[in-house]
Amino acid sequence: MGGAISQVIVSTISSSFVLVYALKEDTFVLGKRESAILFMMPLIAFYEVFVPPYLDFLLLLSVILLFKTFRIITAEDMKLIDSFLPSKLKFVISLMKAIS
Repeated sequence: MGGAISQVIVSTISSSFVLVYALKEDTFVLGKRESAILFMMPLIAFYEVFVPPYLDFLLLLSVILLFKTFRIITAEDMKLIDSFLPSKLKFVISLMKAIS
């Protein structure tokens, strides 16, 4: 268990450094969608640590509502993802249409 916790911490720190560097070099523009997703990540981690696992369906519902509210998935995104999906995973597009 300690190795997994260590891996999460190292991965989080590494990703934070890459994100800060990308923002400083203007290779990643922080828009409304990106801000919403970045804001949700620590909240989801907090939820997973302190809320009992049998209430995870509330997390799923809140993430879906946030995606619908901020319109994070656009039609262009769905077309792009659809072009890369193999035929066995085409159901993912119908799920994305339901969320967006």
